[in-house]
Amino acid sequence: MRIQGPTARDRVITKTRAITQNTLPYLREDLEKCHLSVARVSELPDRLKEMAGKPIGIEKRTKDGWVNIYFRWDSERNSQAPALEDMPF
Repeated sequence: MRIQGPTARDRVITKTRAITQNTLPYLREDLEKCHLSVARVSELPDRLKEMAGKPIGIEKRTKDGWVNIYFRWDSERNSQAPALEDMPF
């Protein structure tokens, strides 16, 4: 993802996630936060281009030397978003 904000403009940030049976719900939630809903993970490669150019709110956190990237819900959905502390990544 390329940063578009006033700070660190045009820098690239990457989020990596292992896809397992246990992480599928979290992957789907991340994709929904990015305005992409897929029925099957196999659809993802063909649909990723739909996210190009769309703004996505993120938060970068570092804890104990590990960096995590969290996607944010849109402002109209913030009241329904799960707490970041409850997420397993």
